[in-house]
Amino acid sequence: MTPMNNGSVHAEKDTLRRSIRQLKRAATDVCCRSWSARICNLLLSDRRLHDATTVISYAPLPDEVDVSAVTEWCRREGKTVLLPKVVSDTEMELRICHGPDKLRAGRYNILEPTGPVAEPDSLTDAVALVPGMAFDREGYRLGRGKGYYDRFLARTSVKTIGVAFPFQIVNAVPHDEHDVRVDDVVTTE
Repeated sequence: MTPMNNGSVHAEKDTLRRSIRQLKRAATDVCCRSWSARICNLLLSDRRLHDATTVISYAPLPDEVDVSAVTEWCRREGKTVLLPKVVSDTEMELRICHGPDKLRAGRYNILEPTGPVAEPDSLTDAVALVPGMAFDREGYRLGRGKGYYDRFLARTSVKTIGVAFPFQIVNAVPHDEHDVRVDDVVTTE
């Protein structure tokens, strides 16, 4: 699929975000917990995660796949765990996560790590778990609209694994030249 023209891509992204938000509201907590547990089990059996020395994860919002079990497993295994911290209207940085008790609510009320900023050389052999609103089978990702992950991923060469509930997998995600694909997407199916 080739990039769409910029005139229509923004409107198509907004339409898809609205659609996914409706599906998220319709999904029960029981289903989301069950799906999250299944996705975590799949991730925990993924060789890329076992081989990584550094794992970039995220503190999930209530409507995202809860990867907390994977994040904690990585910490227990002695891997360096990094989480994003929003530092401006356009940028995020990665900080070392020393555990769930060391997270504080940041911008957008997202839990963020209080540890030191990760050094760029710590991203060698890193794997990133990437949340999103929607993903397609080509790896295109629809975020929440601020572009934090796209700008970050464009500057790195880390392996990326999108994580999504089954209803977040769509036929095609509208995209343009600034959108960065993930290497793979893990869902329940």
